[in-house]
Amino acid sequence: MPAANPGYWPDSGKANVRSRMDELAGLFENLGQTFDTNPYQHDSFEGQSYLHYLYDQVSHGICQSCVKHERCWGQECYQTSQEILEVFALAEAEGVINHDECPGSLRQKCLYFKEIANTVQYLFDNLRINEYWAGKLKESRSLVSRQLSGISQIMRNLAQEIEAKPQFDRHLRDKLMKGSRERGLEIKDIQPWISIGGQLSLHVQADSCSDGKGCETRLVPVISSIMGECLTVADKQCPARLGHSSCQLTLTPCHHYNVRCGAAQVGKESICGDSFTIANLKEGKQLVALSDGMGVGENASRESQAAIQLLENLLGSGFGQDMSLQTINSVLLLRSRNETFATLDLVMIDLFTGQADFVKTGSAPSFIKRKGRVQMIAASSLPMGILEEIEVFRDQIALYPGDMVVMLSDGVVEVLPDAVEPFWVQDFLQTMDETDPQVLAEHILHRALTLCHGKPEDDMTVICMALERNLNPVIA
Repeated sequence: MPAANPGYWPDSGKANVRSRMDELAGLFENLGQTFDTNPYQHDSFEGQSYLHYLYDQVSHGICQSCVKHERCWGQECYQTSQEILEVFALAEAEGVINHDECPGSLRQKCLYFKEIANTVQYLFDNLRINEYWAGKLKESRSLVSRQLSGISQIMRNLAQEIEAKPQFDRHLRDKLMKGSRERGLEIKDIQPWISIGGQLSLHVQADSCSDGKGCETRLVPVISSIMGECLTVADKQCPARLGHSSCQLTLTPCHHYNVRCGAAQVGKESICGDSFTIANLKEGKQLVALSDGMGVGENASRESQAAIQLLENLLGSGFGQDMSLQTINSVLLLRSRNETFATLDLVMIDLFTGQADFVKTGSAPSFIKRKGRVQMIAASSLPMGILEEIEVFRDQIALYPGDMVVMLSDGVVEVLPDAVEPFWVQDFLQTMDETDPQVLAEHILHRALTLCHGKPEDDMTVICMALERNLNPVIA
């Protein structure tokens, strides 16, 4: 049976699609650059321009009909301007103009001093409102610009994937066909394809079985033994279910590791303000993320859920970590006029290599327990939603079977005074030999509640992850 590239398109069709996607990627990139350009860079309510506007409102408004106008804005123009500037500086420094703190010379000579002070106060309040919304507009434009640039990059990556041609491994096919026959497994055909990224997939066609379980009980174990590695069924078209004459399935290498997770949580109020997710991403990555919203209760829950849902959606859609985190930060900045923020603590574990990427923005320390030793991973970065540009802490650590990773929210760590937090968690983990992540999470939470006499000052969340070696195939 001749090899057929699964999902193969004629070269001309690929070229057309690739060209079209590149054009669209360029369009989104240009749109992103357009949004990144500030059309209000020379707005009339900025810097010196606003001072000129202020002087104009006073001199040609309130003072225009005053009998002293010629003297104040003619002979003594410089002095009057300086006095008005001092009133404005007072409003900027104090927020509210106190008449007694205004320049004495202005109060003595001016017939409309109170009106001028009230006008300056009104104009200053407007300036602050203008500045606030100008900042919001800038943040919105920056967010849209980053999103469009991110979409552009994703489309370029997709275009490259379309253009990339997987390699057919004929030598491996011959080896698998021969090995299958020697082991008494009759298969019609098997086609090994290696993607541009080096990922192997085996496309198998075999005779149908009577119960629809032949792939699980015989085919996968035999091919796995020939390959010398664990394989899993990524996709199958079962004749027992679909009425086909033959079984078609795709096998891919199993993850070398599994992660068992456990979580325990309690809120200070009826609704816990902490949110978390445990999700499988593409390319054998497992995401565990914990967010602590500002304060407690429903409002904190709303902010932390927004951060978690956005993170999972963005990473799942192909956005990189940096762009995902910056996008979440911008969204939190834009959500409300009131100050809102949320911490974000995440670990991304590669289930093929065991490599773990720790990322923290304002979150509590995490811990790795390995053979009686406990390593603390701490950072001093600010939460998201406070500053336009965020500082992100990163650390990359190789995990091994038997390692236990523990993530906590602030409410767990801060049950004791500053001098001993978070060391009480580290000391407690040293004494624990528990290997079940769910049981360990419950033990840690129970200990924290005991230390605060059952009255938590903040929401509490504990997530534990145990890395295990994957020994058996997983059938989809």
